[in-house]
Amino acid sequence: MKVCPVASVSPYALMLSPVYVLLEKNAKYVAVKAPLDFFTDDELSRLKSFGHFYLPQFVDSVMPFRNTARAIRTLLTLPTPAPYEISDAVLRMIGPLWSEGTRLEPFFVAVFANELCDLLPAGLLAGARDNDVEVFEKAVLQSSWAVFIALHLGKCDMSYLNALRSSVFSDATTNADTGATNNETAGIAALARKSITSAGQKHIEGEAITAVQELQDIQLSLAHKMSARLERVKREFVRAGTTPPTIFGQEGFVDA
Repeated sequence: MKVCPVASVSPYALMLSPVYVLLEKNAKYVAVKAPLDFFTDDELSRLKSFGHFYLPQFVDSVMPFRNTARAIRTLLTLPTPAPYEISDAVLRMIGPLWSEGTRLEPFFVAVFANELCDLLPAGLLAGARDNDVEVFEKAVLQSSWAVFIALHLGKCDMSYLNALRSSVFSDATTNADTGATNNETAGIAALARKSITSAGQKHIEGEAITAVQELQDIQLSLAHKMSARLERVKREFVRAGTTPPTIFGQEGFVDA
């Protein structure tokens, strides 16, 4: 188990894995949070007497996503050169996160987006989770994929990415449909919804994002642009023969 001080955990930050406390009298670990859930201030206050949380070894597999997100956030908050240079640098950083066949499990992109972006508003998170956990989890995945898609498309402004994530999450949890299709933000949101159709989705392929069936207006243009970016990812950045990280089976926390 990995040790994590309770004091180091921020309220309303999504968890990277199951989180445990140790009952010393029984020498037993007890789960207190599921992956992608969060602690409130009150919960952290009640648990602070334990001193430490414990995380499974699985968290090692999310570190490339977390560390890349931190590096990109630093890059995007520094004085920057030309936008195309930043876009190219970001693609070089996120490209190696894809697995062979341009596949990814949505969970890892949720970890990435949670590290890159500001935390989602506390009231929005708590209300969504308490209302419907499955809808909450799907909203987390869809909003994270929207950010990931946006970065591929050269949207490298932190204010934009934060607003996009919050908007997609809010719309997904309230079942809102603005009907807008004539701007890039709405198009990116639509591609994210098209890519993530359930909270339990095992993986997503780049081709699913860029498939053009039933796309309209700006969505079609964005899909073609995304397809070109993914062709470059496959050509230059995906490492053949590597084992992709997974949340399923013995390597993860979900039964295969």
